[in-house]
Amino acid sequence: MNAASIEAPTNKRQNLIPYIAARYLNDFDHPIRPKVVHMYQTRERGILWWTVVDGYLVSSLKPVVRSWCARRVRTAFEAVLKERGYNTEGKKLIRDSQGHVTGAEKALKGTMEIRMVEPVMKAGYEKIVEQARLLVDHLENKQVWEGKRNQQQAQTRQTRGPEQKARGKRPSNMHWRKT
Repeated sequence: MNAASIEAPTNKRQNLIPYIAARYLNDFDHPIRPKVVHMYQTRERGILWWTVVDGYLVSSLKPVVRSWCARRVRTAFEAVLKERGYNTEGKKLIRDSQGHVTGAEKALKGTMEIRMVEPVMKAGYEKIVEQARLLVDHLENKQVWEGKRNQQQAQTRQTRGPEQKARGKRPSNMHWRKT
């Protein structure tokens, strides 16, 4: 990623609770904890959970500037998702012949933290959108690659010989030497 606006994202294929929410979940006396627990218990799984986080390079800025920068990154990322035909949860929108949304199918999933770096403050909005496009490209490519890998693994499991299926291991004519 270009360091002009945002860092490479932290992306995990499964849905994970972000560290911000974990702060409240770990503090049993915090008044907001029940709300956060309920939110993550009822939140849909198998979709894209994403958040914009102020990175360590932006922590020196004032809170109002950090929130302004985060809002710019959020709106740019949402605009790119919409441009690619996704809603804000990463579901691919199904449209009819007139362009009206008739449904959504699951496409992007996992957890992604977009971390800002200081140049995001001075970068133009188009530059931030360009960076968001790179993030969505990365996310799509990663998930397509993982999907192909999972298909290959499934095909490999289906084409194993009877000896492998029975033992669940490599064929007996293969021997490994310790070196």
